[in-house]
Amino acid sequence: MFLYTAKQQNPAIKALIVEKSPDVCSTFARLGDSLVLNSPTFTKVGLNANLAQGHFIQVSDFDELAERQYPTAKHLHELATMILFHADADIVFNFSVDGVQRAGYGYAVSSKGRTLTAQAVVLTNGMGEQRDNAFRVDQRSNQIIDGDEFIAACYGESEFRDLIRGKRIAVIGAGDTANCVMEHLLPLTYPNHRYPSFQKGPFLPSRVYWIGQGAENIQDFYFANKQRYGHSGGIIEFFWDGEAPFDLPADDWEQARALIERIPARLDSVTHGTMSLELVADGERFEADLVVNCTGRSNDLSAKLRAEEYEFVLGDIVFQGGKWDDWEDRFVLSPRPVERQRIACKLVNERIFLLGCACPLDELIDNNEALDGSLRYQEEKTSLTNAKYSLEHTLPRTVAFAEQFINNIGQ
Repeated sequence: MFLYTAKQQNPAIKALIVEKSPDVCSTFARLGDSLVLNSPTFTKVGLNANLAQGHFIQVSDFDELAERQYPTAKHLHELATMILFHADADIVFNFSVDGVQRAGYGYAVSSKGRTLTAQAVVLTNGMGEQRDNAFRVDQRSNQIIDGDEFIAACYGESEFRDLIRGKRIAVIGAGDTANCVMEHLLPLTYPNHRYPSFQKGPFLPSRVYWIGQGAENIQDFYFANKQRYGHSGGIIEFFWDGEAPFDLPADDWEQARALIERIPARLDSVTHGTMSLELVADGERFEADLVVNCTGRSNDLSAKLRAEEYEFVLGDIVFQGGKWDDWEDRFVLSPRPVERQRIACKLVNERIFLLGCACPLDELIDNNEALDGSLRYQEEKTSLTNAKYSLEHTLPRTVAFAEQFINNIGQ
């Protein structure tokens, strides 16, 4: 999106994207119809924001728009591919940047012995790699996989479903990724074909340990999570207290509740045994055949650069979006400018810039703007949530910085 905007300002700009993976938009490229983008969202500017003006991915809460309320991973992959095509982007794949150093009048960007040179560096490395320090592990193996790997395998590999049938699975974490993983494991989704999490004849493990999930009931879960989990039809029924909910067969519901054990404690360690894994959480020991790590991501490169002195770049943001007009009985586009906001970071006395999740988002994004991650905080406005990582807040800043970069810096 940065390059697309910059090329609109100056088509002659010479830029190169270096991408660590072999795919465009690698985070979403393999996840297919998984639900990944939450809706609706609310901002202090009072509108529903779109990711890209005019694109089919809309963050809106109006069925009358006949838009898909919850875009899936493949839609984000398609959006990224479309934007890169229109940006006429040059890309080097399989280039995982491990260092950025001064080199003459510019910079050397290195990756495992390979080096590229540039006059300026714009770091847009997203949410980074899977965290590797969330719990102690004696060795890495294919018995411990990341949440997005699990979802991709469930979506694209039928043999994987057979592999985990009847196995003991530990899901670590209680955020968006863990919730999506649980949606693939629960035999709860009633026949609501609008949502791709629906499965006919789910593959059932013998036991699921949900480590880090402390919700006691449906209200605790619903108010601690973004609103889409109240719509998808599946995971939220696990916390239902009463008879089988909605059209869900009572046998399926009871079977799912019997399968899953919630362990609110933090996972301490994973040790490989002869046939299984031994996990320790708050002194309790139990065994699993597979661990699905959904504990978040970290940005080692941007964290290393941020250890140096940095300053914020200020600029005017335009939120592309609109809202429902009751008088006209239609959705009215109404882009809204917000002036003099922090939009990016710059290393002091360097031409190295950090965008989006590469920045310290707690400092970059205004608190009131980001109090929209869960229903609890939407109503009470009392605490920050991870909404500061949302595309709704980071992408408009990327666009604003790209315009400023070309006009004032990048000539």
